[in-house]
Amino acid sequence: MQDSDGDQVYYTLEYIIEDTGWVKIASDIASTLYDWDTTTALDSDSVKLRVIAEDAFEGQAVDESNTVFMINNEGGNEENG
Repeated sequence: MQDSDGDQVYYTLEYIIEDTGWVKIASDIASTLYDWDTTTALDSDSVKLRVIAEDAFEGQAVDESNTVFMINNEGGNEENG
């Protein structure tokens, strides 16, 4: 992805569970799509994501989720039929 100046933009993805501190999921991502394997994270119902976008000239933008979401790697929400 390129910014409005034509500079390549790279993304860092992080998550936080409650106020335990941000944990890096991945960095130097050149795409706006990323498939996160949540089995590397603890189950919680208080998770937030943060995206940090940076270009080659150290321009930076940060955005974090406005609400919390749940990670449930155990499953169990589907009915067997």
